Amino acid sequence: MEDQKRLDSTFERLIEYFQTSRFQYLALDYAGSSIRLSREQPSNVGGSLQDTRESAAIAGDTCAAQVLASSVGFVDLPPGRDRFPGAGEHVAEGDCLFAIRRFKNVVEVRAAAAGSLASILVTKDAFVEFGQPLATIG
Repeated sequence: MEDQKRLDSTFERLIEYFQTSRFQYLALDYAGSSIRLSREQPSNVGGSLQDTRESAAIAGDTCAAQVLASSVGFVDLPPGRDRFPGAGEHVAEGDCLFAIRRFKNVVEVRAAAAGSLASILVTKDAFVEFGQPLATIG
């Protein structure tokens, strides 16, 4: 019990330090316990973590929307699906393409635009960070 209190106190001090630092992400494993801290990107402050942002990605006449990770965590299958959508598969705006597991939460990553998936850039259980490209919609 005393060890748990000491560990809790250590984590509380670490969280306070993180909140005053300029770190965007911090992960520590110590004595069989781990903690992962991250910040939202400024473009998503005040919005839902489930909002997927898109950005223009390909130069020239064609334009693609990138599906970006809206949270730090581990990539998982979308709820109710037994596989990721595949390259070349058509998706509608708002379709759930991925789930990101973080601690006990699951964040759904949805298509910000309709189109065909040009590429899938992650695999199941891959660790991703905020803003990391997950897929491209062409």
